[in-house]
Amino acid sequence: MSHYTNNLAPADMMPRPQSQPLFNAPVQSSPYQSSSQFRQPTSHSMTSLGSNLAGYNDRMDPTMGMGAVTSPNPSSQRLAALEVTVLEMQRRYTQADGARGDQERDVQIARETAFLAKCAAVLMEKRCDELMTPLSSTQSELAHLRVQFAELLASVASLEKTINIETSELRVSSETMFYALCGLIQLARDQTTHPGVSVFDEEFEDCLKLGGPEEQ
Repeated sequence: MSHYTNNLAPADMMPRPQSQPLFNAPVQSSPYQSSSQFRQPTSHSMTSLGSNLAGYNDRMDPTMGMGAVTSPNPSSQRLAALEVTVLEMQRRYTQADGARGDQERDVQIARETAFLAKCAAVLMEKRCDELMTPLSSTQSELAHLRVQFAELLASVASLEKTINIETSELRVSSETMFYALCGLIQLARDQTTHPGVSVFDEEFEDCLKLGGPEEQ
């Protein structure tokens, strides 16, 4: 007893008056409802439990949401309808997000295509400038060659004219020389008194056999 007495506080060792009860404060009414109001028949409790389980299953499996909509509990119906609405919004959001991703990809492809087209246009313009420079020089060379060709044609025409003139003069000269030669042979024949056929006769006959310049 002394052991327990030594371990107690001084306030605990003071004697309590016997006339004062241990809990003398009045019992206040609880703000919560009494447990008697929650007492329901077992069948109704099982029905509520089944409805709650059905709603739980519908929330776990979105494909069973119609079961909660047809539930007689209005709260479960509203909750199921909200869940269906949320799922529909999620589906639409997923579709919109996918469409946005496709549009962003298309825009990126369009930008890359436009950039490549711009690069191709710049390269084509540069190549065109590079080709125009030798083309200009080629055109100038071609114009110079045309002038030279025209001069050459003029020279050929002049040479042909000169050849024709010289050919005509040469023909006249050859005819004149032929007739002069024939006259000389005839003159020599008349002046020669050698018997038989003379050398001049043979030359004259050979000249007659050859004919004039046109026949040659």
